[in-house]
Amino acid sequence: QFKIIPPDNPVIGVIGKGVILPCQLKAKTISERLSVQWIFTTNSEKIDVSIYDGKNTQNPVTEDKRYQGRTNFFHTEFNKGNVSLYLKDVMVSDKGKYTCSVFFENWYDEVVVELQVAAIGDESSVSLDGHVGQGIGLTCKS
Repeated sequence: QFKIIPPDNPVIGVIGKGVILPCQLKAKTISERLSVQWIFTTNSEKIDVSIYDGKNTQNPVTEDKRYQGRTNFFHTEFNKGNVSLYLKDVMVSDKGKYTCSVFFENWYDEVVVELQVAAIGDESSVSLDGHVGQGIGLTCKS
């Protein structure tokens, strides 16, 4: 009836930028009353990053304080099976495994998404300073 399509590769997030943690349901019809739980697992703990509870129409989303204001679901795409999570302002500490768990009535499935974190530096340059003794002087910047 339902199935979560796992991502092909790890997701790469750039520090300070946003990244989508993909979680796509495959089903004929998808109800807004489903529940989605994104969990970040470290060696020592499990963190409920963001939870969407479709049965709670007043306040369906809860976030862990460490992710407060940094996560978003694509609510308008739930009916297409897109229960991915957008994570803003990626940090080094976000690197690791995220589990997307989906619950609907008596059905449950989960998939693990690995987030790798990268940083982008300024472009490197080498400039010639001129002659220094028998050689030349160079300046490197990166």
